[in-house]
Amino acid sequence: RVFFATRGGTVYSVGFDGRPLATWNAHAPLLASPALTASHLYVTSESGRLFALERANLQPVWETALGAAGTFLSSPTIARGHVYVGTPEDGLLCLGQPARDAADAPRWAGHLGGAGAGGNPDCTALPERGAVLATWPTNPGDPIPTITAPAAAVPSRIFVPLAGPAQRGVACLRADDATQQWFCETPLGVSSSPAASAQHVVFVEGAKGSAGRRLHFVDASSGVKLWSAEVAADAFGLCGRTADGVLAEDQLGRLTSFDLTGQVRWRASHQSQLAGPPALAD
Repeated sequence: RVFFATRGGTVYSVGFDGRPLATWNAHAPLLASPALTASHLYVTSESGRLFALERANLQPVWETALGAAGTFLSSPTIARGHVYVGTPEDGLLCLGQPARDAADAPRWAGHLGGAGAGGNPDCTALPERGAVLATWPTNPGDPIPTITAPAAAVPSRIFVPLAGPAQRGVACLRADDATQQWFCETPLGVSSSPAASAQHVVFVEGAKGSAGRRLHFVDASSGVKLWSAEVAADAFGLCGRTADGVLAEDQLGRLTSFDLTGQVRWRASHQSQLAGPPALAD
Protein backbone atom coordinates (compact mmCIF):
# COMPACT_ATOMS: atom_id res chain seq x y z
CA ARG A 1 0.00 0.00 0.00
CA VAL A 2 0.91 3.69 -0.33
CA PHE A 3 0.72 6.25 2.49
CA PHE A 4 0.66 10.03 2.01
CA ALA A 5 -0.45 13.20 3.81
CA THR A 6 -2.21 16.28 2.42
CA ARG A 7 -2.44 20.01 3.07
CA GLY A 8 -6.07 19.44 3.97
CA GLY A 9 -4.94 17.45 7.02
CA THR A 10 -5.96 14.01 5.78
CA VAL A 11 -3.66 10.97 5.78
CA TYR A 12 -4.45 8.37 3.14
CA SER A 13 -3.65 4.70 2.83
CA VAL A 14 -4.36 3.33 -0.64
CA GLY A 15 -3.62 0.14 -2.52
CA PHE A 16 -1.33 -0.01 -5.52
CA ASP A 17 -4.46 0.07 -7.64
CA GLY A 18 -5.49 3.41 -6.08
CA ARG A 19 -8.28 1.88 -4.00
CA PRO A 20 -8.71 3.77 -0.67
CA LEU A 21 -8.01 1.55 2.35
CA ALA A 22 -8.05 3.98 5.29
CA THR A 23 -8.04 7.70 6.09
CA TRP A 24 -7.45 9.89 9.14
CA ASN A 25 -7.75 13.66 9.62
CA ALA A 26 -5.38 15.71 11.79
CA HIS A 27 -7.59 18.83 11.49
CA ALA A 28 -4.48 20.82 10.57
CA PRO A 29 -2.40 21.06 7.40
CA LEU A 30 0.23 18.35 6.95
CA LEU A 31 3.18 19.87 5.06
CA ALA A 32 5.82 17.20 5.75
CA SER A 33 6.14 13.66 4.52
CA PRO A 34 5.13 10.91 6.95
CA ALA A 35 7.56 8.30 8.28
CA LEU A 36 6.67 4.62 8.03
CA THR A 37 7.74 1.67 10.18
CA ALA A 38 6.61 -1.95 10.23
CA SER A 39 3.73 -1.13 12.59
CA HIS A 40 3.13 2.64 12.68
CA LEU A 41 2.94 5.81 10.61
CA TYR A 42 4.26 9.11 12.05
CA VAL A 43 3.06 12.51 10.81
CA THR A 44 3.74 16.11 11.88
CA SER A 45 1.12 18.82 11.54
CA GLU A 46 1.91 22.41 10.54
CA SER A 47 0.80 23.51 14.02
CA GLY A 48 3.40 21.35 15.75
CA ARG A 49 1.68 18.10 16.75
CA LEU A 50 3.36 14.76 16.21
CA PHE A 51 0.99 11.82 15.70
CA ALA A 52 1.65 8.10 15.78
CA LEU A 53 -0.95 6.10 13.81
CA GLU A 54 -1.57 2.39 13.48
CA ARG A 55 -0.25 1.36 10.08
CA ALA A 56 -3.10 -1.09 9.42
CA ASN A 57 -6.07 1.28 9.96
CA LEU A 58 -4.55 4.76 10.59
CA GLN A 59 -6.08 4.92 14.05
CA PRO A 60 -4.14 7.26 16.40
CA VAL A 61 -2.00 5.64 19.09
CA TRP A 62 -0.53 8.75 20.72
CA GLU A 63 0.26 12.38 20.00
CA THR A 64 2.49 15.05 21.50
CA ALA A 65 3.31 18.75 21.10
CA LEU A 66 6.65 19.61 19.53
CA GLY A 67 7.11 23.07 21.03
CA ALA A 68 6.19 26.69 20.56
CA ALA A 69 3.88 27.81 17.79
CA GLY A 70 5.35 28.07 14.32
CA THR A 71 5.32 26.44 10.92
CA PHE A 72 6.51 22.87 11.30
CA LEU A 73 7.93 21.58 8.01
CA SER A 74 10.29 18.79 9.16
CA SER A 75 9.48 15.20 8.29
CA PRO A 76 9.99 12.80 11.22
CA THR A 77 12.68 10.12 11.08
CA ILE A 78 12.54 6.86 13.06
CA ALA A 79 15.70 5.19 14.35
CA ARG A 80 16.83 3.21 17.42
CA GLY A 81 13.39 3.30 19.00
CA HIS A 82 13.08 7.09 18.86
CA VAL A 83 11.45 9.74 16.68
CA TYR A 84 13.69 12.57 15.43
CA VAL A 85 12.02 15.72 14.09
CA GLY A 86 13.10 19.31 13.42
CA THR A 87 11.32 22.36 14.88
CA PRO A 88 11.43 26.07 13.97
CA GLU A 89 12.39 27.29 17.46
CA ASP A 90 13.85 24.36 19.45
CA GLY A 91 16.11 22.67 16.90
CA LEU A 92 16.15 18.92 16.42
CA LEU A 93 14.09 16.96 18.93
CA CYS A 94 14.38 13.30 19.94
CA LEU A 95 11.21 11.78 21.34
CA GLY A 96 10.09 8.45 22.72
CA GLN A 97 11.38 5.56 24.78
CA PRO A 98 12.36 2.51 22.73
CA ALA A 99 10.27 -0.56 23.38
CA ARG A 100 11.97 -3.89 24.07
CA ASP A 101 10.61 -7.25 23.18
CA ALA A 102 10.59 -9.44 26.29
CA ALA A 103 11.94 -12.31 24.21
CA ASP A 104 14.89 -10.19 23.07
CA ALA A 105 16.72 -9.97 26.39
CA PRO A 106 19.79 -7.72 26.53
CA ARG A 107 23.05 -9.53 25.83
CA TRP A 108 26.72 -8.70 25.46
CA ALA A 109 27.41 -10.27 22.09
CA GLY A 110 31.19 -10.38 22.40
CA HIS A 111 34.29 -8.17 22.56
CA LEU A 112 33.18 -4.63 23.52
CA GLY A 113 29.57 -5.68 23.16
CA GLY A 114 30.03 -7.06 19.67
CA ALA A 115 31.92 -6.06 16.56
CA GLY A 116 31.44 -2.34 15.97
CA ALA A 117 29.51 -1.73 19.21
CA GLY A 118 32.49 -0.12 20.96
CA GLY A 119 31.26 -1.05 24.43
CA ASN A 120 27.89 0.66 23.94
CA PRO A 121 25.60 -1.80 22.11
CA ASP A 122 22.38 -0.08 23.22
CA CYS A 123 23.62 3.41 22.21
CA THR A 124 23.04 4.85 25.69
CA ALA A 125 24.17 8.43 26.15
CA LEU A 126 26.61 9.24 28.95
CA PRO A 127 26.40 12.34 31.15
CA GLU A 128 28.97 15.10 30.75
CA ARG A 129 30.27 14.44 34.26
CA GLY A 130 30.49 11.21 36.21
CA ALA A 131 31.39 9.98 39.66
CA VAL A 132 33.03 6.79 40.89
CA LEU A 133 30.27 4.52 42.20
CA ALA A 134 32.36 1.49 43.14
CA THR A 135 35.79 -0.07 42.73
CA TRP A 136 37.02 -3.66 42.66
CA PRO A 137 38.70 -5.22 44.56
CA THR A 138 36.65 -3.67 47.33
CA ASN A 139 39.09 -4.42 50.17
CA PRO A 140 42.46 -2.62 50.14
CA GLY A 141 44.31 -5.78 51.24
CA ASP A 142 42.98 -8.00 48.47
CA PRO A 143 45.41 -9.17 45.73
CA ILE A 144 45.47 -6.90 42.70
CA PRO A 145 43.96 -8.83 39.76
CA THR A 146 45.42 -8.72 36.25
CA ILE A 147 42.56 -7.71 33.95
CA THR A 148 43.56 -8.89 30.50
CA ALA A 149 40.71 -7.83 28.18
CA PRO A 150 37.53 -5.74 28.18
CA ALA A 151 34.85 -6.92 30.59
CA ALA A 152 31.37 -7.99 29.50
CA ALA A 153 28.39 -6.16 30.94
CA VAL A 154 24.71 -7.10 31.25
CA PRO A 155 22.12 -5.13 33.26
CA SER A 156 22.93 -6.69 36.64
CA ARG A 157 26.39 -8.26 36.26
CA ILE A 158 29.89 -7.55 34.98
CA PHE A 159 32.17 -10.39 33.89
CA VAL A 160 35.90 -9.62 34.19
CA PRO A 161 38.57 -11.77 32.43
CA LEU A 162 41.71 -12.39 34.51
CA ALA A 163 45.04 -14.03 33.67
CA GLY A 164 47.53 -12.97 36.31
CA PRO A 165 49.39 -14.55 39.22
CA ALA A 166 46.64 -13.65 41.71
CA GLN A 167 43.62 -15.00 39.84
CA ARG A 168 43.06 -16.90 36.59
CA GLY A 169 39.55 -17.12 35.17
CA VAL A 170 36.47 -14.90 35.15
CA ALA A 171 35.13 -12.88 38.08
CA CYS A 172 31.43 -11.96 38.23
CA LEU A 173 30.69 -8.61 39.90
CA ARG A 174 27.43 -6.93 40.81
CA ALA A 175 26.92 -4.05 38.41
CA ASP A 176 25.74 -1.60 41.07
CA ASP A 177 28.44 -1.95 43.76
CA ALA A 178 31.18 -4.19 42.25
CA THR A 179 30.69 -6.88 44.90
CA GLN A 180 32.18 -10.14 43.66
CA GLN A 181 29.44 -12.77 43.33
CA TRP A 182 31.53 -15.69 42.11
CA PHE A 183 34.83 -16.61 40.51
CA CYS A 184 35.18 -19.26 37.80
CA GLU A 185 38.77 -20.49 37.89
CA THR A 186 40.59 -21.77 34.82
CA PRO A 187 44.18 -23.11 34.81
CA LEU A 188 45.27 -20.95 31.85
CA GLY A 189 43.37 -17.80 32.74
CA VAL A 190 41.22 -15.80 30.32
CA SER A 191 42.95 -13.36 27.97
CA SER A 192 40.03 -12.40 25.70
CA SER A 193 36.75 -10.63 26.28
CA PRO A 194 33.75 -12.77 27.30
CA ALA A 195 30.27 -12.73 25.78
CA ALA A 196 27.25 -12.85 28.05
CA SER A 197 23.52 -12.68 28.63
CA ALA A 198 21.54 -12.51 31.86
CA GLN A 199 21.56 -16.33 31.97
CA HIS A 200 24.99 -17.35 30.65
CA VAL A 201 28.55 -16.17 30.05
CA VAL A 202 30.90 -17.72 27.49
CA PHE A 203 34.66 -17.25 27.21
CA VAL A 204 37.82 -18.92 25.91
CA GLU A 205 40.46 -20.08 28.36
CA GLY A 206 44.10 -19.42 27.51
CA ALA A 207 45.93 -17.03 25.21
CA LYS A 208 46.79 -17.78 21.60
CA GLY A 209 49.68 -20.24 21.47
CA SER A 210 48.74 -22.04 24.70
CA ALA A 211 48.03 -25.76 24.72
CA GLY A 212 44.93 -27.08 26.44
CA ARG A 213 42.64 -24.16 25.64
CA ARG A 214 38.88 -24.55 26.15
CA LEU A 215 35.68 -22.68 25.33
CA HIS A 216 33.57 -22.54 28.51
CA PHE A 217 29.82 -21.96 28.78
CA VAL A 218 28.97 -20.90 32.34
CA ASP A 219 25.80 -20.25 34.34
CA ALA A 220 25.72 -16.49 34.96
CA SER A 221 24.10 -16.68 38.41
CA SER A 222 26.39 -19.32 39.96
CA GLY A 223 29.58 -19.52 37.87
CA VAL A 224 29.10 -23.27 37.31
CA LYS A 225 30.52 -24.57 34.02
CA LEU A 226 27.72 -26.12 31.98
CA TRP A 227 29.80 -27.35 29.03
CA SER A 228 33.10 -26.73 27.28
CA ALA A 229 34.73 -27.39 23.92
CA GLU A 230 38.33 -27.69 22.71
CA VAL A 231 40.00 -24.64 21.15
CA ALA A 232 43.18 -25.04 19.09
CA ALA A 233 46.36 -23.41 20.36
CA ASP A 234 46.91 -21.33 17.19
CA ALA A 235 43.31 -20.02 16.94
CA PHE A 236 42.38 -16.58 18.15
CA GLY A 237 39.54 -18.17 20.07
CA LEU A 238 37.17 -15.26 19.48
CA CYS A 239 33.66 -16.03 20.66
CA GLY A 240 30.28 -14.36 20.36
CA ARG A 241 26.85 -14.87 21.90
CA THR A 242 23.70 -14.90 19.76
CA ALA A 243 20.14 -15.08 21.02
CA ASP A 244 20.14 -18.88 20.78
CA GLY A 245 23.75 -20.00 20.63
CA VAL A 246 27.49 -19.39 20.60
CA LEU A 247 29.81 -18.65 17.68
CA ALA A 248 33.53 -19.31 18.16
CA GLU A 249 36.78 -19.71 16.23
CA ASP A 250 37.77 -23.07 17.72
CA GLN A 251 40.38 -23.82 15.04
CA LEU A 252 42.47 -21.44 12.97
CA GLY A 253 40.19 -20.02 10.27
CA ARG A 254 37.19 -22.12 11.31
CA LEU A 255 33.97 -20.80 12.81
CA THR A 256 31.81 -23.19 14.78
CA SER A 257 28.22 -22.56 15.82
CA PHE A 258 27.07 -24.23 19.05
CA ASP A 259 23.57 -24.31 20.48
CA LEU A 260 23.03 -23.49 24.15
CA THR A 261 23.56 -27.11 25.15
CA GLY A 262 26.98 -27.32 23.46
CA GLN A 263 25.89 -29.28 20.39
CA VAL A 264 27.57 -28.29 17.12
CA ARG A 265 25.11 -26.80 14.63
CA TRP A 266 27.54 -26.07 11.82
CA ARG A 267 31.18 -25.40 11.00
CA ALA A 268 32.63 -23.13 8.31
CA SER A 269 36.32 -23.17 7.37
CA HIS A 270 38.18 -20.31 5.66
CA GLN A 271 41.50 -19.94 3.90
CA SER A 272 43.08 -17.73 6.58
CA GLN A 273 42.71 -16.77 10.22
CA LEU A 274 40.12 -14.31 11.43
CA ALA A 275 41.30 -10.70 11.68
CA GLY A 276 38.82 -9.81 14.41
CA PRO A 277 35.54 -10.76 16.03
CA PRO A 278 32.66 -11.54 13.65
CA ALA A 279 29.70 -9.18 13.59
CA LEU A 280 26.52 -10.89 14.76
CA ALA A 281 23.04 -9.86 13.63
CA ASP A 282 19.64 -11.53 13.68
